[in-house]
Amino acid sequence: MNKKLIITGASPGIGRATARLFIEHDYQVINFSHHPAIAVSNTTHINVDLYDINWPQTHANTLYELVQGADSITVVHNAALLDDDKDSDERIELQNMPTIHSITCTLLNQLILTKMKQGSSILYVGSAIDNATSSKGCPYVDTKNAQLSLMKATYQDLMARGIHTACIFTNTALSLTTAVGQHNYCAPLLNNHHHDMLLQCLPDPLEIAKAVMFCAGNAAISGAVLHSRTNQQTH
Repeated sequence: MNKKLIITGASPGIGRATARLFIEHDYQVINFSHHPAIAVSNTTHINVDLYDINWPQTHANTLYELVQGADSITVVHNAALLDDDKDSDERIELQNMPTIHSITCTLLNQLILTKMKQGSSILYVGSAIDNATSSKGCPYVDTKNAQLSLMKATYQDLMARGIHTACIFTNTALSLTTAVGQHNYCAPLLNNHHHDMLLQCLPDPLEIAKAVMFCAGNAAISGAVLHSRTNQQTH
């Protein structure tokens, strides 16, 4: 069976773990992100500026070639933007966040739907975040929660086509923590007194990837919201 995974933001954390897991299950992975999927072999990486609203259409022909002959396509909207740099222009961020979290998700869906057969899926990786995680939590929460509404709209539009959808909510701090070696996004989180307790509650990225894989293979969950937040492992 020719199975394809189209994912955004498979460079760090959850995205990388998801790409690896799907490869293990014989998917051919196509990653759209600004940075390549580090340490993920057998992945087709397409460098895009996720802030550019035109990127799905710009790469349409390339994408169509890559999914040609696919029996099943899974789309995972994973890319996210959260910058804790207090000197950055918040007006630019307020423009970029809806673009990444909502608008280009819709555009990519519209682009690939004509190639998706029954049994395919469109999945959204959402975020549960509290104000202590970021000084700019409000616009992030607002635009990421828009993905929940987008998932519900996807469910209503596609229920008769045999294409299922779901939203997997996880702790935003997870993806930020896994990126701490490359970025400074986590500084407010890692400097607060809840750090040790929070780290014990963070699920491993692989746990989230398994939740995404479960949703991809189970049409019965279509329209559902899965909350994968806490780690049950002993630390």
